Amino acid sequence: MGSYADRQEEMLEYYLAARGVSLMQRLTLVIKEREYGQDVHPLDTPYELAAKLEYWLMDYCNSWRTGSRESELYRIKEFFGQICAILRKYDAKLHN
Repeated sequence: MGSYADRQEEMLEYYLAARGVSLMQRLTLVIKEREYGQDVHPLDTPYELAAKLEYWLMDYCNSWRTGSRESELYRIKEFFGQICAILRKYDAKLHN
């Protein structure tokens, strides 16, 4: 059995993963609405979701760096950067 600090760090990683899953589910709602015209009600505007994804990504990067090599992280950052750019384009279309 690990120390309290080890268990606390593990719980923070679980929490980070749960936040990521929640954000991906929110992203799915936006995609269903915008790309497929489904009658769903996203929990966030695309702009708000992009910001939440970026904050989550910062936390994820910090966690990643404690146990993994930085060289593999760029792909994940690039993917989320592209997703956030698309979300902001969705939001811009609403205001034009």
